Formats: sequence, structure tokens, C-alpha cells
Amino acid sequence: MTTIELGAITTGQYGGLSLADIASLTTSQIVSLGTSQIQALSQTQVGALTKTELTAMTLPDINAITTLQAYVLSSTALAGLSSAQLAAMSTSSVEMLEQNQVPGLTIAALAGLSPTELAGFVNNQIPYMTTAQVASLSTAQVQALGTNQLLVLTVPQLSALTTTQIGALTDSQVTCFGNKQFAAFSAPQVAALTTIVAGGLTANQIGFLSTADIAGLHAAQVAAMQPASVEAFTSAQTDSLSAAAIAALSSDEVGALGNATITALSTLQVAALTPAELAGLTTAQVPAFTAPQIGALSTADVASLTPTQLGGFTWPQAMDFSLIQLHALNQAQFRAL
Repeated sequence: MTTIELGAITTGQYGGLSLADIASLTTSQIVSLGTSQIQALSQTQVGALTKTELTAMTLPDINAITTLQAYVLSSTALAGLSSAQLAAMSTSSVEMLEQNQVPGLTIAALAGLSPTELAGFVNNQIPYMTTAQVASLSTAQVQALGTNQLLVLTVPQLSALTTTQIGALTDSQVTCFGNKQFAAFSAPQVAALTTIVAGGLTANQIGFLSTADIAGLHAAQVAAMQPASVEAFTSAQTDSLSAAAIAALSSDEVGALGNATITALSTLQVAALTPAELAGLTTAQVPAFTAPQIGALSTADVASLTPTQLGGFTWPQAMDFSLIQLHALNQAQFRAL
């Protein structure tokens, strides 16, 4: 059948074309089809379209594909869609793609979806995206993902997110992740969170960070955290914080540390504490300091402690202060110790 003969067929006659006829259409014949003729094809006929034929369709023809037709397109045929073609497909048709069709979309085709169009992916489609597809999403596409879409991301999909994509996540997006999802984040991914997002991490989420995750936190991320979140740090987690991260704590954050957490601090971490941070220590916390930790305090640190704070140290702890440290105290401080 020539292109001219094909063009002479009425819309109503397209339903009579056999599957063999459909599968044998040339690219020029496919291009010659109008939107009404495309929509006249039955589901069975659409399902017989080949990759070459679908690739040859014009953007208006692609846009004319109905939801019921999109539902039956083969994954092999869908693999031929260009980014422009996938972008031309109506949102309602894209939403009809099944779990066996979604993996067939190429990375290049997905790149053609606008953030709004990607946000149109329904929840039962997201889990069937391949890890390669997920890793290929642009930052704008990632930011367009809604709460319900993020909640259905699988652990392998989350692990596939690049640090650039992680850095594009908003505070509200990260907050919605479930515990298992958050626990799947790697240390480089956690380190890629913006300071705003890190500052919004809840105490519950902190509990699912590994010591490797904590060790990778930047000073700015730790400084941005809320005291309640810092209070949730376990001894092992706090012990894994870098000296730079320790030095970035605010006085309120230091004041939120539990006694067991303080006792777990290394001498290097204690030495990293500044006078401004130590101002947050309460009298309930100072008894948690060990002899090596007291020895790690600089004379400037010791001199910055108030009489009230010094009065919280026990007599055995007072004996752990060196002569050099004691010489840094004024009369009121010395009497309080």
C-alpha cells in the first residue's frame, strides 16, 4: 500500500487494517498519518506499532495518542521515543504507562520531560523507574517530585541519587522520607545536603544516620542543626564528628549534649571547643568531663568558664586541673571550683 493509498483510507476504515498491515507501515506512511487517523487505531493495532514506526511519528501525532492507546504501547516501541516526543505526549497518556512500560523509556527521552510533566508520574510508576533513570533526572525534575512520589522511592533508587541531586532536595522533601529511606543515604549523600536541609533534620532522622554519615557532615551543616537534633546524637555518633564540626557547634547545641555524649568526646574534640561554645555548658553537664578531657581544655577555655559552671565540677574533677589551668582562673572562679 502506497502513502497515497493509505491517505485515501477514511478514519473509520483504519480499524480494518490487520496487525501485519500496521507492522509493515513505512516511516513515510507513518508520517503521513493525521491525528484523527492515529486516534482511530484500535488498542490491538497500537500495540503492534514497532519502535521504528513510533519514532517516525510527528509530535502532533504523538500528542494525539489517547490514554487507552498509551496503555498498550510496547516497551520496545517506547524505547524509540525521543525527548521531544515524550514531552509531546499528553500528561494523561504518560500517567497511563504501566510498570512494564516505564523502564523502557530511555534516559534521553526522560530528559525531555519538564519538571511539571515528571511530577505527573503517578505513585505506582515511580518505583518501576530504573536506577539509571533516577540518576539521570535533572535537579529541576528532582525538586518537582512531590511527597507521595518521594515516599515510594525504593532504597536502590535512593542510593542511585547523585550528590548533585541530593543537594537539590528541599527541606520539605527530605522531611517526608521514611526511616528506611533515610537510613539508605550514603555518607557522600548526607554530606551533599544543603545547610538549610541539614538544619531541618529531625531527632528521629538523626537516629538513622550512621557514624560514617555523621563523620562526613560539614561544619556548616552541624552549625545549622537545631539543639533538639544535636541532643539526639548518640555517643558513637558524636564521637565520629570531626574537630571542625565540633568547633562549629553553637553554645545552645553544646548545652543540648547529653552527659554520656560529653563523656564520649575525644580529647581532640574537647580541644576543638571554643570559649563561646563552652558558654552553653550547664552545671549538670560538667560532671561528665573525664580527667583527660579536662586536661585537653586550653587556658582560654578554662578562663572562660563562669563560677557557676566551675562550681558544678566535683572535688575529684577539680584535682584534674593542671597548675597552668588553675593560674588562668580569677579569684572568684578559683573559689567556685
